[in-house]
Amino acid sequence: MYYTDPESYLTRAEEQLASGDIASLFYAAFELRCAVECRQHEYLEAQESYRKSLPRSWKIGQQGKELQRIYERPEIQALNCKFKDGSNFIYTYVPVSEALRGDAERFGNLLHAPSQERGQSELEKIRSGLDLTAARLKECLSGNLLSPVLLDPKTGQPLIGLIVKISKQERGIYDKMSIGEELVVEVRYDELTH
Repeated sequence: MYYTDPESYLTRAEEQLASGDIASLFYAAFELRCAVECRQHEYLEAQESYRKSLPRSWKIGQQGKELQRIYERPEIQALNCKFKDGSNFIYTYVPVSEALRGDAERFGNLLHAPSQERGQSELEKIRSGLDLTAARLKECLSGNLLSPVLLDPKTGQPLIGLIVKISKQERGIYDKMSIGEELVVEVRYDELTH
């Protein structure tokens, strides 16, 4: 089965990169580009009440501009939700960085027929770029929050509408979050690594 979620695209890209042959570089570029398109689309879908438009997924630059308009900080937002019983759960929003978005746009150019044969040094440069893009994408996909906590422009109060991708292991903690459950939320901002 050919899955079309960002994690599946990344997995296939990594498999192509591991194979080592030249043709696999172009398949990896395609998978990485699709993963970025898909992740940005997930973010825009989750932020329906904040967005002004929903650019088509293949318009990476337009999607990026709309995401930056909604959430201007190019940082990771981590929410540490602490429950009364001492348990906690950390939600993280990891934006699609400008560098990752730029990589994906550039890799679109690899999908066209080259005007001349690529030399070994150019292929090594392409491979190095794909490896870096895969690392950036892996960081982006490490987040489980599809929309950051934003501030209401009128009141300055946080607008918390958690849209989360959770694993089966995390389900128990997530189920604790019910109406009336008291918890303390600490917000931290971290720099992107890649």
